[in-house]
Amino acid sequence: VPFTAFEPVLPYTDFFLYDMKLFDAERHRQYMGQGNWQILENMKRLSDAGAGLYLRLIMVDGVNTDGDRDIRPFQDWLQAQQIRVERIHLLPYHELGRHKYEALHRTFQPFHAPSGQALEAIRQSFAVLGYDTVIGG
Repeated sequence: VPFTAFEPVLPYTDFFLYDMKLFDAERHRQYMGQGNWQILENMKRLSDAGAGLYLRLIMVDGVNTDGDRDIRPFQDWLQAQQIRVERIHLLPYHELGRHKYEALHRTFQPFHAPSGQALEAIRQSFAVLGYDTVIGG
C-alpha cells in the first residue's frame, strides 16, 4: 500500500508487525508475483517517522536463507538506511495456509522450514550487528 495508508494511524500505533520475505527485488517478483520496492520504502518511512518496527522474517529453506545471497544484503540495507528495529522475529515456514491455496483453486507449492542450526546462524548474524533477534513469534 502507499505510505499514505500508514499516516493516519501513526499517532495511534505503538508498533508495526512488518513481514518481510525476500530482499532481492527480482527474487521477490519471482516468488511473490511483484517487486518489493513499496515494502522497503514503507519500512524506511515508518522508521524515519519513529514507528516501532517488529520485523517478521518468514524463513524458507533454499529460498531466503543463504547468508551471502539473502541475509547480508538485507542487513547491509537496514544499516545503510538506518532502519530502527525493535526486534526481529525469524519465523520458520509452515504449511498452515495450505487451505488458502485450495480455496483459491491454486496449486500449492510445498516449501520447507530451515533447520534449527540454520535459523540459529541467521539469528546470530543479526545479533552480532546489535539487533534483538529471536526465533519464532
